[in-house]
Amino acid sequence: MKVSFHTYPKAYPWPWGWKRLRRKWYSFRSGLALRRAMSKDGVITRRGRGNKPTKADVAVMWSWKQRKIIADMTETGRKIIVIERGFIQPRNEWYSLAVDGFNNRGRFIKAPDHGKRWQLHFSHHLKPWRKRSGNIALLIGQVPSDASLMGTDFITWAQEQTDRLIKMGLEVIYRPHPESSTPCPVGAKLSENSLQHDFDHADRVVTFCSTTAVEAVLAGIPTVVCDIGSVAWPMCSHQVEDPLIRPDRTQWCHDLAWRQWRLAELEDGTAWRAIKPLLTTSSNSTSSFSNGN
Repeated sequence: MKVSFHTYPKAYPWPWGWKRLRRKWYSFRSGLALRRAMSKDGVITRRGRGNKPTKADVAVMWSWKQRKIIADMTETGRKIIVIERGFIQPRNEWYSLAVDGFNNRGRFIKAPDHGKRWQLHFSHHLKPWRKRSGNIALLIGQVPSDASLMGTDFITWAQEQTDRLIKMGLEVIYRPHPESSTPCPVGAKLSENSLQHDFDHADRVVTFCSTTAVEAVLAGIPTVVCDIGSVAWPMCSHQVEDPLIRPDRTQWCHDLAWRQWRLAELEDGTAWRAIKPLLTTSSNSTSSFSNGN
């Protein structure tokens, strides 16, 4: 197996100034750790050149933005490993690994341990479903250029959801993404509070595909997710007019624990051993989260 890593900053290794940029360093070190683990396992690895396709069997990239590589690998039936931040907080201490797609559009293994990893790392996040009924809808903002939006005009989408929620008689609180000051939709109230404060007062959470949906579901807040790219998809309603649902989260939680890894697990081979079978199996035998999985 030959693997090309497209996770290196431009002009690597010089100049070293990029190391001062937290996001670039965060993404670079994950690729480096995974590459070391693969090399120890006998995999032939090489550094890819930015967005330039290669003849490797597998391409490793950060996020889902290197379109030329994605198109080339997909058209020729080769595999892609996508690294991103984890899904459960603290997200910056974890890395997700998906195969052949971004977030829930990718493939992951199913939990093989009956929840042991979940109990070890994440079970304290899970709160009972809220049973109360109310009229406050928390609308979650996203960065308009985020790859997860898949080209959706987020500002237009947010206004449409606000209009529909108001028509239902709900009060809309808009919480912008902390890294993008998108305009507050007309008719909504702009939140200036912490996420925890907004969660405490929300009766439902509405998002296109923000990872905040994972936090909301774990917090027990009925949630509406409008795009299958969110790993919270099977735990949520999908249109604001749909009845709110509160499904059993047990298996979803167990599987979610096997979708993110610490840096040490990338480097020592734990994560690589877990996802390696996905490179030789089809989407029929392994799947993303969907209704019923």
